[in-house]
Amino acid sequence: MDSSELGITVREMLELPVFEDSELLAGACGISRIVKRVTIAEVPDNAEWLQGGELVCSTCYHLKDNPEVLVEWVRAMANAGASALALKPERFLGGLPGAVYEEANRMAVPLIKIPLPIRWPVVIEQVMGVILERHSRILSQERELQHRLLSLLAEGKHFQDIIKAISREIPYPFFVTDSRGNLLFIEYPPEYQKVIDELGIHPDKWNLFDALQAGKIQVAKVDGGFKLSEKSRIEPIRIKMRRNKPEIEGVALPVLGGGVTLGYIGVFVEDKLPVRIVRLMERSTLVLAVELLRQHTELESVIRARVDVFHHILENKYTTEEEARLKVALIGLDVKRPFRAIVFSSFEPSAQPLARLFDHPMHRMFKETVEKYGCGCIILPQNDDIFVFIYASPGMPQALPLHKIKDLAREATRKLAAQYNIKTGIVGVSTVQEGLAGVKEAHQEVIIAKSISCNIKSEWQVVCYEELGLLRLLFPLRNTHEARKFYLEYLGPLLNDNTGKGTDLIETLNCWLLCGCNRIRAAKKLFIHVNTLNYRLNKVEEILGIDLKNPEVQFELKIALLLYSFDQNKLQQRAEQPADSFAKLMNVFS
Repeated sequence: MDSSELGITVREMLELPVFEDSELLAGACGISRIVKRVTIAEVPDNAEWLQGGELVCSTCYHLKDNPEVLVEWVRAMANAGASALALKPERFLGGLPGAVYEEANRMAVPLIKIPLPIRWPVVIEQVMGVILERHSRILSQERELQHRLLSLLAEGKHFQDIIKAISREIPYPFFVTDSRGNLLFIEYPPEYQKVIDELGIHPDKWNLFDALQAGKIQVAKVDGGFKLSEKSRIEPIRIKMRRNKPEIEGVALPVLGGGVTLGYIGVFVEDKLPVRIVRLMERSTLVLAVELLRQHTELESVIRARVDVFHHILENKYTTEEEARLKVALIGLDVKRPFRAIVFSSFEPSAQPLARLFDHPMHRMFKETVEKYGCGCIILPQNDDIFVFIYASPGMPQALPLHKIKDLAREATRKLAAQYNIKTGIVGVSTVQEGLAGVKEAHQEVIIAKSISCNIKSEWQVVCYEELGLLRLLFPLRNTHEARKFYLEYLGPLLNDNTGKGTDLIETLNCWLLCGCNRIRAAKKLFIHVNTLNYRLNKVEEILGIDLKNPEVQFELKIALLLYSFDQNKLQQRAEQPADSFAKLMNVFS
């Protein structure tokens, strides 16, 4: 971290008038050290009181009776972080032994001889005058930036406008992430393009915490010179990026608001990071926190209003259809245009339900994904799930084709997996709908699509209502007396088999039907010999008293197996991904 802007180098200090007749006795190799403050040292344990970066002024009075420890005193001062030693040795010591010069050279701490007539207050005044003037200049820049940002906030400018205003003050790569470390914004000078490419920083891929975990970014130890300010509550992440020379140094500052972390802003440079830049960023976090809290409150109000209107539509709680249409329009859904409903429901056992994870970054992720396909949307967390109503934009005469909707849904699930570590779930897609009645119809369709596949807890899968075929008719019969009666008439002898082989026979029968009654394919799927498959199917015919070659029998068995799977959630396919098995199950009746 380059803190030279907050102090003065020893070289610059020696050019001040008060040092005109001074002499640099030793430690010339430390002449680039930064002096941040001045202190007087006339007691033996003065080293314990240093903070680092001091010009230590002394007459060595406390050593006059024991000058042989002078070498140890110089070493202690250097180890405590003193930037330079300004001494008047003639006053009480008469001179300095050669070992002191050697120690100062070894420790690279400049040893300066001050003329006796020079008073310490004059030294302090001139050195601290330069330091305070530099502090004042930096503080003025910080306040000017904060004033400009607050003005943008007062004018109602958007988040991107505020971020770009900050980036214009920072001549280095500057980035912003959400609270989960996902990259939202990055701006950098053209000469840093190669560095950006080497570090793999891309808005769609890069995550601050993933980079930390993968070792691409290393958390550096925060030293005393890094503290932002005495009153600062911000605990920065100081980082070093793994790369060949020159080294990349950076910092990420949390944006705090309402007692929580709303995001991070960061910067990195080749070689040393100027403290002035970090101080500017610290000032910026306050304005960003206000803007992010405003966005959060605004989104919360909008979502609450949308959910209320949505429930009123579903429960017919409106006086006239015109009133309902007006309310729907106010929340952003034009029911005169064609639309679809999509529900995202997670099966992730270790994660909270999606609706509880819903936040501004997730809302933005869904919105940006939909807009990428040229559509508009409204997003509603309901119960444990996320509902997205996707409508055609004014320039689109028709709704987005189904294959595009599937692509959109898969892209959203990839982002949920990457950004929220939610890797299993179901996406239910409705048919194209219009009008107020279409809202209820679309909602009912996605609930059915989701519920039909709730027993298939594999990776994210997309189930479209219009592709369910006969399943749409069978699903309402699930768990009814007639459904149980039907599948027991066909499968009862196998289910009641006391030998324990009935389940294997049902599994074999189901796989054979899913494979289009192709015995070779079914045997491969089950990892058994085709003769074993033939034996099992013959046993099925024998136990059930049926002819499996009869197409009508095959059709009725498929229905019985579907009703059984709805009722008992027991059908599984060996050596076949559940999603593939489910897709084939639907294709049987499509």
